Amino acid sequence: MTRRRIGLSIALLLLGSVVVYIHVLTGFNNSFVEVNIRDSLHVLGFAGIAAVVFEVAKGTAVRRSAIAIVVVLVTGLAAETAQSYFGRTLSVADLGRDLGGATLYLLARNLWRHTRSIDAG
Repeated sequence: MTRRRIGLSIALLLLGSVVVYIHVLTGFNNSFVEVNIRDSLHVLGFAGIAAVVFEVAKGTAVRRSAIAIVVVLVTGLAAETAQSYFGRTLSVADLGRDLGGATLYLLARNLWRHTRSIDAG
C-alpha cells in the first residue's frame, strides 16, 4: 500500500470517528444547534468519505465516482441503522444529505479537474 493510500485510510478512519462521536452526542438534548450540527456533518462527513474512496479507487473517473457513491450509500445506510441502538430512527433525509455531500465533492472535484485541463491547453 502506498503512503498516499495509507494517509487517506487514516484520514477516513479519523473522519468516521469524528462523525460517529458527534452523531451520538447527547449534551445538547436535541436542541436547534445540535440538529444543525448533525445535519451539516452528514454533508461534510460523507463528502470526506467520498473523497477518500474516490482517490483510493482505481479506474476511470466515472468508475471511481460510482464506487464512491455506492460506498457512501452503504455507509449511510449502516450509520442510519446503527442509530436505532441510540434511540434514534432511520432518516431518509439524512441519507439524502449523505448522498448530497458525496455528490457535491465528486462534482466539484471533476469540474476542478476539467477546468484545469482546459486551462492547460
